[in-house]
Amino acid sequence: MTTILFHYLHRDEGNWKDHLKAVIDNPNNLPLDEIESRIKSALIDGEYFYHRDLGLLPSEYAESADWHEFNCIEETKPRTDFVLTVDELLERLERAKPAPLKINKIPSFVPIHLAVSWLEFLRETHQSIEIITNACKGKKTVMVFNDGDWEILSETLDLDARSGNFDKELRSDILRALDRAVTIEIDPLKTLRRKILYLEVRTKKAVQKAKA
Repeated sequence: MTTILFHYLHRDEGNWKDHLKAVIDNPNNLPLDEIESRIKSALIDGEYFYHRDLGLLPSEYAESADWHEFNCIEETKPRTDFVLTVDELLERLERAKPAPLKINKIPSFVPIHLAVSWLEFLRETHQSIEIITNACKGKKTVMVFNDGDWEILSETLDLDARSGNFDKELRSDILRALDRAVTIEIDPLKTLRRKILYLEVRTKKAVQKAKA
């Protein structure tokens, strides 16, 4: 029985890297090259994954929807503090693997890994837009507050709505307005902005290579 270290990292917009590792048990002594090959074949663009899909700890600098990047695996001395077995890791990767694309609908000059990245990006964009459009149905006024400011404002309005100094009808209107308030998570949108830059660079390279 052997133990391996799964090395991965998070890369921010400024290309600053936070390196992480996870201890993986290898009870069946699978060869490292086979494990690495199977890992890469299931990753987004052969490199990226969502930490939650694998049950790995995220970087403290990552947004909730950020990708993490696979680096390498290496054998280490036997350890008992492993978080997964190799079989569990590979099974989770396979479950999270993007659905196959219809190859005949992809331009011939676009590498399949790049197409998979675009598909993943489009799915996330669709989900984010859906959240925003559902929250903004009907006649709405959208205001943006810092979390701390909104907590103070909502608490103040709630106290005012329960105060006897306000007209009863006005108090009901304030409470109803607070109940209808919608919170939209902005982190997924920040992540999409970073992925746009990444995919733009990859796409330009693929097109330039195809034209060469």
